[in-house]
Amino acid sequence: HAIPTGQSGPPGAAMLTNWFPTPASVIRRRGLRRWATLPGNDTVRSLFTYVLGAQQELFAATDDGIWNVTTVPEPYPSILTPDDVDYLGTDDDEAFGWGSVDGLDVLTGTTNGDWVTVQFSTAGGTFVIGVNGVDDGFIYDGTTFWPYVDGGVSMMAVTITDAFEAGEVVTGGTSGATATVHSTSAGFLYLTAITGTFQVAEAITGSVDGVGVVDALPVLVAPGITGIASDRLSYVWAYKQRIWFIERDSLNAWYMPVDQVGGTAVVLPLGGVFNRGGSLLWGQTWSLDSGGDGGLSEQNVFTTTEGEVAAYQGLSPDDAATWSKVGVYRIGRPMGKKAFIRAGGDLVVATSIGFIPLGKAIQRDYAALGMIAVSQPIADEWRRAVGERGMENWQCELWGEGSMTIISPPTPADQAPVVFVANSDNGAWAQFTGWQPSSMEVFQGRIFFGSIAGKVQEAWVGGSDEAMPYTGVLMPLFNDLGGPGQRKFAAFGRVVKRSANPANESVVARFDWDMSIPPAPDAATISASSVWDAGIWDESIWNAERGTIVTEEWKS
Repeated sequence: HAIPTGQSGPPGAAMLTNWFPTPASVIRRRGLRRWATLPGNDTVRSLFTYVLGAQQELFAATDDGIWNVTTVPEPYPSILTPDDVDYLGTDDDEAFGWGSVDGLDVLTGTTNGDWVTVQFSTAGGTFVIGVNGVDDGFIYDGTTFWPYVDGGVSMMAVTITDAFEAGEVVTGGTSGATATVHSTSAGFLYLTAITGTFQVAEAITGSVDGVGVVDALPVLVAPGITGIASDRLSYVWAYKQRIWFIERDSLNAWYMPVDQVGGTAVVLPLGGVFNRGGSLLWGQTWSLDSGGDGGLSEQNVFTTTEGEVAAYQGLSPDDAATWSKVGVYRIGRPMGKKAFIRAGGDLVVATSIGFIPLGKAIQRDYAALGMIAVSQPIADEWRRAVGERGMENWQCELWGEGSMTIISPPTPADQAPVVFVANSDNGAWAQFTGWQPSSMEVFQGRIFFGSIAGKVQEAWVGGSDEAMPYTGVLMPLFNDLGGPGQRKFAAFGRVVKRSANPANESVVARFDWDMSIPPAPDAATISASSVWDAGIWDESIWNAERGTIVTEEWKS
């Protein structure tokens, strides 16, 4: 934390790396544990959840597909091919072993993994809808990921003579009706893009090899969207019991009928609202602490790539008597469609000028927003990161159970990864090195990262980053000790620390704003003693408790 807290509290810090600030002290950050490894070593671009009672699921997506990573038997893959050993045979495709997520894929054939999702409940069930602006969206009903397309997906009972293939077109021999096969199961075809009306007992043929007879008329199993193709939708959220979408590279928003996940979407053109142009980036619900009728006032806000935010209030544009524009505000250029957090009813947005609370931004002139930024204590580091790491694809996540706000800028080729971390209770800041989240999600009170090379990791566990040690650096703010005109000499210093295992420290003195850091100390040796899989049989104690180590050695 770059700001001193006075005599009654701990001093501020000029540098706080891999330490997490608490109200009374600092704790060294915990590590990363591999949770799953997705195939292809591709970047995990999104994580999302489905939570309905006891059914709680975590999903991870790369550009190639989506996997259910709620429970993963093997975090690491183990594959042997002829390139690894010379006795596996002569077939170049032959391989032995296992993948980390074998059999856990739930959606394949995609080209973009940057999904934005919303969970929405209706009388027909609870669904997750996802869009990415490139591929057809999906709708997940708790069992199956269906394409979110015009007309939805219907199930037709068929006596199949020759197997149908996904993607082929079926045609009714009598009715002339057509449809595209999405998938098949025993005695059923799942169809999209149905035209005409199939007839019971008519023969159907596929454009590839399929042959069969209709046993029953199609029944809708997954609703779809009409009015706009879902591959043009780049963002989704819910407001006033309606699902809203952003149309990619445009200033158009779309909304669905009330309490429905399927149906005809209606466009809300916003081109005349924003004077600075650009395109819509994201939308969200946002609450002020007072409204026209007293109490909380829920708004629907639309944010552009140029840093303008328009707030609307009311049920929907269908009801002109209640729908009205509250105002248009500037907040600085937002740095990604996932670069904000929800803090209570307010939204805090990572922008080119700082981490800006929307509730305060509407009360200040644009030129003065830097002073009310949540990131003001680290303003210099924030500006440096914006200049060096760019203003796109930042990721933000609020982890309430850890009292932690995590902001992850992108990592250019010539930069080391870094994340900014704030204690959400007291606003104190630090930076963590060695972490490089490409996506983040809170699941069952724990924080998970998607990362490069197909890694899904659980954070804040253990004392290493997948067996790699890390170093914490703490440099308090420089202090003249009440004598600004006198030179000082450091003779002794000590660090008082408490830990479960030994931890080595290096103590140095720095003067006159010299912030150079010495080499890291050697990693401490940790006794295996009674640790499972490392203890000695018949010597280690099964229920041995690890004590607390307190060190306070003076260093010359």
